[in-house]
Amino acid sequence: AVVSTQSTGTPVTDLHLSYIWSMLVLLFCTKFLCYMFKVYIQLGGGERSLCALSSFLFVVFALFVSMANKNSIDFGIEEGYGEFVSEFMKFANSTKMIKSAAHQDPLPSVKAFKGFLIILSGFIGALLTFPSFRYGSLTSQLLLGEASLPQDENKEKKEEGIKDKLVQVLVHFNLIAPLFVLVCWCKPLVQDHFMNEFAVSEKSFNFLRIAFIAITMLVRVFSIKLYTQAHLNTAKRYLRQLKREAGRVDHKTVQQKIAYTFQYSSVIVLQILTPALIVLQLCLILFSLQNTPDVMPDVAPANTILAGVTDIMPDVVSRSDVTVFQGMRAVLTKNFMASVLSYVVWWIVSVNAGVSMMSTCYHHVSEQV
Repeated sequence: AVVSTQSTGTPVTDLHLSYIWSMLVLLFCTKFLCYMFKVYIQLGGGERSLCALSSFLFVVFALFVSMANKNSIDFGIEEGYGEFVSEFMKFANSTKMIKSAAHQDPLPSVKAFKGFLIILSGFIGALLTFPSFRYGSLTSQLLLGEASLPQDENKEKKEEGIKDKLVQVLVHFNLIAPLFVLVCWCKPLVQDHFMNEFAVSEKSFNFLRIAFIAITMLVRVFSIKLYTQAHLNTAKRYLRQLKREAGRVDHKTVQQKIAYTFQYSSVIVLQILTPALIVLQLCLILFSLQNTPDVMPDVAPANTILAGVTDIMPDVVSRSDVTVFQGMRAVLTKNFMASVLSYVVWWIVSVNAGVSMMSTCYHHVSEQV
């Protein structure tokens, strides 16, 4: 939300349209990941077992993260959830329809909320397992030098060598940069060092952290051509492998294999871009939350539009609906949303970085053997 002032001097709270667009992008990206996860589950066999195993391992890892000390890594979940509970109790006490439930502690404790985040972390890890594996395999091909961009025959060898080196640097940056993103939430290593040594304020540090994450994801988005070419070159590798094998192969089988490689390229692009787009949209929301003032004005004069809607369509939108909407805007505080989104961003980057590095090492060793 943004606070603006009209010519009359009355404070008005407007809703960012950027939030709506960001939520739509997150919705479509999540829908694609869920669809791919459903396809892998329906295949059965090793894919289903890998999804179940990865989900269990990520739940265990998230459990250890939730038990970490605040002085080592802290997202502010406990403080943010405390503000959420206090604001909800105020809203419950001021609303007659849930006034009786307000005296019975209707909200779960902080540990229960962390348990929900742990289950959510396992689900996110299962969704990102196969896209991260695919990203790691393509990274391995690029590091081995088998999938560089197509070169014109008239170019000099020196220019080709320079471009290959730039490709290697870019691939290494995409592989290693997420590890530095994970350290950004480590207080002793980064936050305390920046705030004490360089006299950086907490707000400035949060802005630098979000900017670094956004730059890392943008570099991955703009380097999608490299990974797409790496996938397309698998058809060439398949043909080279057929020449080494003995016996005859039906030409229809070869055509189907090559056609499948080119048809699957759109899925490869989406598998690489989807995690980066999700992190980018979450970073934009975090940046908007940072620019939101800590003390918001009264929401009563800010809902004149909803009040007008209730007068025009009383059967669709009632006064109680407007009251609930006003209360929910006050309940979802800035610190609560920022803490949850920070944890989700950190978790997505950690899952993607960890699985992709394991996949890169596995394919790199298997290709050399």
